[in-house]
Amino acid sequence: MPQTAKFLLQDKDIYRAMSVYPGIVSIRYKDKDPNITLIKLLTPEFNAWVNISNIEMHLGLFCVRHWEEVIKLLRAGTPLSIKEDEVVPLIIKNSQILNLFNVKYILFTLDINDSRFRTIFEDNGVKIIENKEVLPRAFVVHNVKVIKEKQKVLKELISKGFNPGQYVILEEDPQVKINSKPAASSTTKIIDYGNEEVAVHCSMKDNGFLILTDTYYPGWQVYVDNKKGKIYRAYHTFRAVYLEKGDHMVKFKYEPLSFKIGMWIGLLTLCGMAIFLRLYQTKKTC
Repeated sequence: MPQTAKFLLQDKDIYRAMSVYPGIVSIRYKDKDPNITLIKLLTPEFNAWVNISNIEMHLGLFCVRHWEEVIKLLRAGTPLSIKEDEVVPLIIKNSQILNLFNVKYILFTLDINDSRFRTIFEDNGVKIIENKEVLPRAFVVHNVKVIKEKQKVLKELISKGFNPGQYVILEEDPQVKINSKPAASSTTKIIDYGNEEVAVHCSMKDNGFLILTDTYYPGWQVYVDNKKGKIYRAYHTFRAVYLEKGDHMVKFKYEPLSFKIGMWIGLLTLCGMAIFLRLYQTKKTC
């Protein structure tokens, strides 16, 4: 296991990493074998090996069209291939997207000279850079902006004034009451995080939205204090749940229709077998 992976695995928080940058074609390397550098960078081909979530190949998530459309914003307005020294300005320019995508660490070969980033580890030219303004996997906002057209949503995500921690972008009007200036900050804590269930405790100081930056995908259901709720598509690709003031336990469960159909088929099969056995035993007794 590369030293970069060992260093990242010391952080028990839930986060994503970004290896180099989507579409980069050339990097500098100090190792004799360039493949060693690629392994240290934990490129998408290697991140699953060390069980570290990557913004491009994310473990426990479905890589769907909406996710990919937002990822492409990181390369908006650039050529199909870019070089290493062209990446730093893009990282700085698109920092709000990295914050939203829970990208806490960037693996790269150059420093990022910006106060929002700092180099915290280096292994023979491969650096781990911390994003100091990253948003947690689950957070709360008390403002909402409804944008129904996809292209307008994507345009908003890369606009200069976009701040994902200040308001959520939804594609449908939730028709709820929100105090945009709560008296105190709401808090969240992920209690359980699995591939098919995520539990989050929320302490809401006022009405607002819980944001979980996992993929909005058919089959996921949400339960607020054991009552079924509604999941909104947030920022074009994530999940949002409306919560009223107070403490709540929110559980996201993966319950696709195919699972329910299979469950009912199984139950009907068992019932049919039970009826058949009962009739068989009755006939045998007669």
